[in-house]
Amino acid sequence: MRRIMQALCGVFQAALLLTLLIPCLAGQVPAAPAAKAEPQLWAKLQGNFDSAKVKVGDFISARVTYDLNSPNCTVAADSLIVGKVMDIAQPSANSNRNEVSILFAVACMGGRRIPLNLVAVLYAIDNGQSLMDLYNSMPSGQQLGAGGAHRMIDPSVLPSSGTAPEVLEQVKIGQVTGVHHLLLGVAGGARKNSELSTTDKKLHLAKGTRLVFQLGTTKG
Repeated sequence: MRRIMQALCGVFQAALLLTLLIPCLAGQVPAAPAAKAEPQLWAKLQGNFDSAKVKVGDFISARVTYDLNSPNCTVAADSLIVGKVMDIAQPSANSNRNEVSILFAVACMGGRRIPLNLVAVLYAIDNGQSLMDLYNSMPSGQQLGAGGAHRMIDPSVLPSSGTAPEVLEQVKIGQVTGVHHLLLGVAGGARKNSELSTTDKKLHLAKGTRLVFQLGTTKG
């Protein structure tokens, strides 16, 4: 009986070894597991933001839309994200851009604060917005018909006012949707400022603009 068990073990080990060797013999390497996507925190801007009306040191706020559960930080819906204006650059002879640098942070459950990296900005959705407000926030290419003539608004193609926004599975890093001439410079690491810029006369974000963040590293 012992010899039979030893023989079976030998057969099992040989089969396992063959399973591992076949891909290599065929010139194939087993695929590495896909990197897990970083969790994303969704929020809505709490008021209008106008670069002409803020100064360095001012604060802006956004309200968290959905719970986020991460090993490093748990953030409940309706929590407040605070952004501090760190720098403002007006157009000059060397640049026609308005640029605003903002450092964002949020409090995890338990009170610990953690910095946030802004990774996407999406058009505003707010309970008080009219269809015309939503229409005006859409890219110009979606507002105009053939030859640049304005066409009638089709409410079916617009987000519904007064309803929760549809959550994308994962936005692209640096994505800007439905905000005119806005560029987002994504922070290159933790505890870095988020850079927003525009070639317009001022940088404006409407109340209800959706901001998507990724977690930085904990402070202290």
